[in-house]
Amino acid sequence: MQTARMQRFIVRAVYYLIWAGLAIVCLQWLLPALAPFVAGFALAFCLRPAVKWMQRRCGASRRALSITVMALFYAVLGVALVLAALRCALWAQQALAALPAFYRTAIQPTLQAAQQALHRLAQQLSPSLAPMIQQAGQGLSSAAGQWVASFSGQAVSNLARVLPGFLLRATLCVVSSFFFAADYDRIAAFCVRRLPGRWQAAVKKLHRISGQTLARLARAYLLLMAITFAEVWAGLWLLRVPGAAGWAALTALVDLLPILGSGSVLVPWAVIQLLAGRWTMGLGLLLLFGVLSTVRQILEPRLVGIQLGLHPLAALISMFAGLELFGFWGLVLCPLALTAAVQLSRAETLADPQKEKTRRIP
Repeated sequence: MQTARMQRFIVRAVYYLIWAGLAIVCLQWLLPALAPFVAGFALAFCLRPAVKWMQRRCGASRRALSITVMALFYAVLGVALVLAALRCALWAQQALAALPAFYRTAIQPTLQAAQQALHRLAQQLSPSLAPMIQQAGQGLSSAAGQWVASFSGQAVSNLARVLPGFLLRATLCVVSSFFFAADYDRIAAFCVRRLPGRWQAAVKKLHRISGQTLARLARAYLLLMAITFAEVWAGLWLLRVPGAAGWAALTALVDLLPILGSGSVLVPWAVIQLLAGRWTMGLGLLLLFGVLSTVRQILEPRLVGIQLGLHPLAALISMFAGLELFGFWGLVLCPLALTAAVQLSRAETLADPQKEKTRRIP
């Protein structure tokens, strides 16, 4: 009896390890390669409730409504992106044009003052070191000036190199999303029929659960975004920053991205203020960044866990492990996968309460 249990345990362990290996391969290699098509399918899936709601109201063809809803979504998104791009382009043009003057008025005097302080210190310690330190300081100042002068050209060339690939992926995402939306039922039915019979019921349950899970996850991150906006707006208002609401909205949007976060906005801003000699503003921005980071680390696992029905510790572990193993996709998909597994397990237990007794370890 003990040998049979060990054999069943080994077989199940190997079985789950194989599936874990396939999942890792998909997330590491297949998902980045198929990212435009995955994004297109995700958009079609997310807009599915709106299509069903409109069909119940007007009774039109689901295929036509799917294409119409997708077109409306892209129209609204296009207008928002154009307005944001125009604002960002204007801001970037002004920032790049003002960068050389800012270097001459703020950074260069700071470097010269530091160089003079080092020169005086070297003369006090050892006069022979003074010429070497002065020469090194001049070289550093010259290199910094050259970097600032060439920064605009490098930024434009980098954008020109990255833009074609991004436009190709965006085009594939848009085109595939229309195809997925128009033939969603047939594509989903075809994929389900390719699975073994005992898996089809689980996939249908997972499909039903995933919509609710995504809605709850979106609710959690929208709440986090609102909290971040309120914190940044209050902090910038206390620092007497003009246009605090706009900066707060930008920081809240960027804070949703795990690779960037609020530090990509507040930290460079604080460094620039410190180099310009505005110590109150610079230290205030750094303090605001510290408060934002602390509050997010505390609230994110709790909010995500509550919305997904997970314990905060389980949500925190799944998010951190997903981010470390698979990057941004892991941060989003690992909590969703864990939630789906828990929901499927609960649904199976509710369907057959006797299985709960057989799962107990003797």
